[in-house]
Amino acid sequence: MTAIVGVAIAVARCPSTIRHPELYAEDGLVWFSNAYNSGPWRPLLWAHTGYLQTFPRLVADLGLLVPIRRLPLLFVVVAVVVQVLPACFLVTRRLENVIPSLSVRCVLALTYFLLPNSQEVNANLTNAQWHLALLAFLVVIAEDGGWPWRVFDLFVVALSALTGPFVIVLAPISLVVYLVRQRRWSRVLTVVLFTVAILQLIEFATSGTSRSHFAPLGVTGPRLFEILGGQVVGGTALGPPATYAGQLPSSPWLCFLLFLAGAAFVLFAIWRGPLELRLLNVFAGVILLSALASPVVSAVGFQWQNLTVDPSARYWFLPTCALVADVIWAGSHLTPRNRLLAVVSFVCLACIVVFGVRNGFEYQALTPRPDWASESNAFTHVPSGTSYTFVEVPAGFSFTLTKH
Repeated sequence: MTAIVGVAIAVARCPSTIRHPELYAEDGLVWFSNAYNSGPWRPLLWAHTGYLQTFPRLVADLGLLVPIRRLPLLFVVVAVVVQVLPACFLVTRRLENVIPSLSVRCVLALTYFLLPNSQEVNANLTNAQWHLALLAFLVVIAEDGGWPWRVFDLFVVALSALTGPFVIVLAPISLVVYLVRQRRWSRVLTVVLFTVAILQLIEFATSGTSRSHFAPLGVTGPRLFEILGGQVVGGTALGPPATYAGQLPSSPWLCFLLFLAGAAFVLFAIWRGPLELRLLNVFAGVILLSALASPVVSAVGFQWQNLTVDPSARYWFLPTCALVADVIWAGSHLTPRNRLLAVVSFVCLACIVVFGVRNGFEYQALTPRPDWASESNAFTHVPSGTSYTFVEVPAGFSFTLTKH
C-alpha cells in the first residue's frame, strides 16, 4: 500500500513525467551516451564529478536492451521505484527499534512523499542517488532482519556506496551504530562501507576532476542565512512560491529568524533525540555543508547567490528530510513536561502541511520540452555511423549518439 501511495503521489505531482517522459540532464548526456557509444562495461569504471556513479550507469546499460523510444519511460520508472523505497522500508518492522509507533512511521512516510522543495529529485534517474543514499542510511540504522533482508541490505548499501560521495559520510555513521549496538551485521555493513569509501576517495584523488570552470562561491553571512533559513527552513515551511518569487532572499531578517527556528529543532533533536535521529541530522548536515563548500550550480555569477534563488535544488533534500523528522519526533512526544514543545511542533508541522505541502505539491513541467518521439523515430532511420544529437531537459542539455 505504501508503494502504491508513493507512486501515485510522485505521478500526481507532475503528471507529464509519465505522460511525456523525458531524459533529464546527465541521463542522456552522460549515462546513456557513454553506454551507447562506448559499450556497457567500460563506463562502469569511469568517474563522474570525481566519483563512481554505478547505479545510473547500470540502468543505462539496461536501457540498451529496450527500444530507444521507451528509454525515458524506463529511466523514469526506475527513478520512481527508488524514490518510494525509503518510505516503504520505513514502515517495515526493521525500523521498530528506532520508531516503535507504526502510526508515526506512516506519518513520516507520507510527509516524505509530500516534501516541498524537492522537484529536482522527483522522478529522474540522475538524482535518484539522493533517495538511494537515504535508503542506505535507513538500512544502516535498522535492526538486522535476517535472510533474505541481508541480501537486500548488502545490495542497497553497496550500490549506494558505489554511486556518489555519500558513502564517505555514511561509513563513519555505520561505525558509530556498530560501536553502540555491537551487532555482527552492523560490523559487516561497516566494513563494506569503509572499503567502498576508500575506493571513492581514491577515484576523487586520481580522476583529475576540477571545479575551476564553475563560478566562484561568493560566500557571505547573509547568503548563508538566505540558504539555510530561506531555502531549507523557509522552503519547507512555506513552499517554493516564496523562494521562487524572491520574497525570502530579499528579507534577510526573516531568513535569519527562520534559520534560528530550524536550528532550534535540529539542536534539540541532537541533544535529546534518539541516536538514530542524531545520526540523521549529522548525515544531512555534513552533506549539506560539503555541498555548500563545492556546489555545482552555474558557470556564471556567484554559486551561493544562485543557490539562494534555487528552491528545488537537490542539496535541500536530505536537510529537509532531517528537519521534518525532527519536527515530527518532537510533536510525537507529548508529555506534561514538554507540552509546550509538542504544541510548537504541531504548529510547525501544520505550517509545513498548509503552506509548504500545499504550495509546493504540484511540479511544473520543465520547458521547452523536446519531442522525444520524433527524435527517436528520426534516429532509427539514420544510416549506421551517423551522429545524431538529441535535445533533453532542462534547457541547454543535449547529447550525441553515433548510430550502430
